[in-house]
Amino acid sequence: DEITVIRETAKAAQMLSDERTAGPQSDKSVCQPCLDSGSDYCATWNKCIPRAQRACTRADHVTGSADFAARGFSMSCPKGDQRSLGKEFMKAKSYEEGISIRESGLMYRVLRAGRGKYHPAQGIPCTYHYLLQLIDGTEIQSSYKLGKPVVDALDGSISGFSEALELMVEGDQWVIYVPSELAYRSRGMGLIPGGAALVFLVELLEVHGKVDL
Repeated sequence: DEITVIRETAKAAQMLSDERTAGPQSDKSVCQPCLDSGSDYCATWNKCIPRAQRACTRADHVTGSADFAARGFSMSCPKGDQRSLGKEFMKAKSYEEGISIRESGLMYRVLRAGRGKYHPAQGIPCTYHYLLQLIDGTEIQSSYKLGKPVVDALDGSISGFSEALELMVEGDQWVIYVPSELAYRSRGMGLIPGGAALVFLVELLEVHGKVDL
């Protein structure tokens, strides 16, 4: 079923992560892009900040602080790590059977082909269920858990999600793999760290405005 597919996606991501960390270990207490730009990673704000800035609620936010590490806080910058892991994940996914790849970098797998005749379009409301996860299986949002589908237009969605939904018809159920460039890029959003690739399970239920195939 669809949940099994998502769980398998999470396992594949973990395998990639394990392989990545199995070799010689680099100093994960610093983020090279941060250092190159004269910044440090702040775990409170989940972003790199200028070294001269000290408005962080923790005085120990500076990357490499011994006290910071002793208190159990991560000193690795998710912007760098997530971007690398996301690229490795998307590359591995591209070799899997049944994966469709768009020129934009978006990938998807059709779990169930619907019999609908219409596509969603910008400005046109549609009804759909979705489950959003990071590539390690961390669940971010789920309309299934809320017990009701979403009724929304595509205008405010990230470009990767909109691109995929515009390809679907009523009854389709897909797993969508969105690179960070088509999601929240380096800025992140809430629980989604900067540079993160995203995995969606999407089930399109109804298109309220009809756009012919």
